[in-house]
Amino acid sequence: MSISSSRWPLLAALAASSTLAIGCAADAERSSSSEDLTEVEGSANAAFDDEVDGMLALADAQKAGACPARDGAARPAAGSVKILAGKRPSGICAALAPFKAFDHPYFFMGGALSAQARSGYQAGLDLVWDLDNLQAATFVFHGPVFGTTRGVSAGAYAGFGFATSKKSSVLDAWSGVFQSATVSASLVGVLGASGTGFRSPDNSLLGGSIGISVGVSDLPVNVDAAPASVWSAWDAGTEAYDGRIWDCTFGKSLRSVTYDKKPHKVVQFQRSRGIAAAILWETGGNALGQSAAYYALALGALRQSGLTVSQACP
Repeated sequence: MSISSSRWPLLAALAASSTLAIGCAADAERSSSSEDLTEVEGSANAAFDDEVDGMLALADAQKAGACPARDGAARPAAGSVKILAGKRPSGICAALAPFKAFDHPYFFMGGALSAQARSGYQAGLDLVWDLDNLQAATFVFHGPVFGTTRGVSAGAYAGFGFATSKKSSVLDAWSGVFQSATVSASLVGVLGASGTGFRSPDNSLLGGSIGISVGVSDLPVNVDAAPASVWSAWDAGTEAYDGRIWDCTFGKSLRSVTYDKKPHKVVQFQRSRGIAAAILWETGGNALGQSAAYYALALGALRQSGLTVSQACP
């Protein structure tokens, strides 16, 4: 089943956020001079600056050795948050610009294996950050694939999802059946690139991703669809992710959340600056990771200010 054409603007926005420096698009930026700022915009920008400063300060906590491992031994820093953060956006509206029209966002990265002879099967896993509920969890998925591909591939990807209404948890958002369509192209040798659009059957969640893969196929360009892949929470993966990041630096804890009458593990962050730093750390500060981190900080600033996106950035 193909994704309707209305979903594909997500991929365009996704590609733009991965190739443009955050805050550099002329039509996305507003003047930051005091004479042009309204009181509302000034309040939102002040809250955003506070969130950014708080996130960047996490690097100092790492360097100071403020986060011991659970056995009490010193734990080395994974890298400087300041370096991973890249260029600071000019303001809250620049951080929100790529996805301003969408609500209830999720950022994810993952990997998948597939084997097809026009029809076939795929399986993989996602690490998902819920920017609304400040949660993270891992999921596994599997399902049939149909299309033009005749070959095998292994790939990695990252992207954004958006819910049409607020979900109770990351488990509520990312569990169940999803439908997707993928366009992939061979680049050099066995290396390829892809873009994927996906949705839940009830259209309550939709999104897109871009990825790279290694594999073989008999065609240079392929179009494939996965009409009913099933995602389910993977608690062991969530616990492993929780063990890789510092409780005190990122301000998080591992907790149980009941979904579909079953308890599952999620990583719960206390503040937007914690989940933003965790995204930067996991993505190595690539362009998509920076966009997601500053998006999370902007949403946190809006929550503090009591403003909506349309109020802060009319």
